Amino acid sequence: MGTVVTFVANRAAGPASRLVVKLPQNLQKSGQPSFSLSQKSNDEWSGTQNNVTVSFKLVSDNFGILSMVGDKPDHHFEMPLSRI
Repeated sequence: MGTVVTFVANRAAGPASRLVVKLPQNLQKSGQPSFSLSQKSNDEWSGTQNNVTVSFKLVSDNFGILSMVGDKPDHHFEMPLSRI
């Protein structure tokens, strides 16, 4: 089994809707365990907290890509995710 990233959505609709991403210990390079993402389009969410931008793009119903970009040149990763 790989790394487990948890996604939680609130019940709000429209601009108040959020997707909360909880990262496991080995991915908490910014020192922050969770990020609140707002919906940018039908299949893309992003949020910036403490100079770190996290985005999630849903490619299909069971596959997405999580990316994180920080303020340091080497603070970047992209990780494909699939639903179990």
